[in-house]
Parts: sequence; C-alpha cells; structure tokens
Amino acid sequence: MWGKELIGPSPSVSAKFQNSFFRQNAEHRVVIEIKTCYTANMKYWIKRLSHPLRGLKYAFTRDFAVQFEIIVFGIIGLPLAYFLFELSAKELLLLIFCWFFIVVTEIQNSAIEIALTKLHPEHDKAIGQSKDLASASVVWAFIFGLICLFFVLSGKV
Repeated sequence: MWGKELIGPSPSVSAKFQNSFFRQNAEHRVVIEIKTCYTANMKYWIKRLSHPLRGLKYAFTRDFAVQFEIIVFGIIGLPLAYFLFELSAKELLLLIFCWFFIVVTEIQNSAIEIALTKLHPEHDKAIGQSKDLASASVVWAFIFGLICLFFVLSGKV
C-alpha cells in the first residue's frame, strides 16, 4: 500500500503533471503522500475503535456486574491491598492481571447473555445452559483471582 503510493504516480492527477511534479518535488511529494496515508489510516482506526469504545461505555454505565467489579476490586480493592500489604511491583501486577481477567470474562458473559436473550426471548433449556456456562466462566476467573491473591499474601510469588 505505502510502497505503491510513494514510488509511482497517483491516479487522481494527470500523468503529465505528476511526472514533472515528481521529478521537481520528489521529497515534498513523499511528505504529502505520507501525510495523506497517515490521515486516512487514523480515520480508519478511529472508525474501527468506535465499536469497542461503545461496548466499554455500555459495560461501564449499564452493566451492574461490571460496575461492581470495577469499583469494588479495581478502585477500592487493588489500592487497599497495595497499601495494606506493601505489595511488590510483581505482586501488584499479578493482581491487576487477575482483575482484568475477571472484568473481561464479565463483559463476555454480559455480551453472551444479551445476544442470547435477544435471539431467543422465551425460556429455552439450551439457552439457559449457555448462559450458565458464561456465568461459570466468571466464577472460574474469580476463583483464579482468589488463588493468586492467596499466593501473593502468603509471600510465595
């Protein structure tokens, strides 16, 4: 993508003008092409990032479980553990990873539950089992976090 734009003439301008322009202002043209590519790439990524940002906004503002885990574990629990138990950087990093793991599984659980409820609003055994499995992943992540917390507090990390 970048190689073609930097080497050859652009199809949007006449060939005669491009050839003379390219010969006379080769360095200037490369800078213009890079700026154009950079701007186009930024617009592309900003558009692509709007979807996950909307999802995070929804999770943080409307999903009680995610809000609870962020406030209780992230904002209160991690700093409290850090100051009360004088954790090292490795221990704190491990607990932060566990907290992120719990929040990520909770967001995935919420996404699965919302999609399955929309897909099949009336009660169905298979849908219920799918929701139960998604909830079990959150519990499993929480158990993993408790095990890591135990190892950190026991000084074995």
